[in-house]
Amino acid sequence: MSEKEIVIQELNDWLSYKINPNSYQHEVEEHIKEGENELKHLDPNSEEQVVLKNKVQTKIRELKTNIKSNKYSKRPFPPELYSKDLDTKVKYLNDNFIYECPVCKNNNLRLVKSGKIWMCPNRCGGKQFLTSEEKIFLNITYKND
Repeated sequence: MSEKEIVIQELNDWLSYKINPNSYQHEVEEHIKEGENELKHLDPNSEEQVVLKNKVQTKIRELKTNIKSNKYSKRPFPPELYSKDLDTKVKYLNDNFIYECPVCKNNNLRLVKSGKIWMCPNRCGGKQFLTSEEKIFLNITYKND
């Protein structure tokens, strides 16, 4: 197979790929980038490839319109962190989120190393449970969940 045939096959596969309505926005954006990168390899003088290019550009426009219309879910945390280890995620949350201690009101809560609860470093007893998004992000489950 020549390089042009490979590009044509990849773009046809790209076109036939069905985006799930439950997909996350970053996944759709990655799919768009793949299509745009493959378009660069098409021959603008080939009629067959121009037709394929138009089909791909149309699908890209449609996907971008769907993104603007918020048809895909956004992950509340950076997508690349979901595959990281627990320590990295806990550090990210402690560095980027601030919850004031509901008891002493002097300190901000810190997420404990196990990632199961936000606790006050003052040892005043102040704590807060994880939000559902934080539980999903940290992949935390409780026995009664």
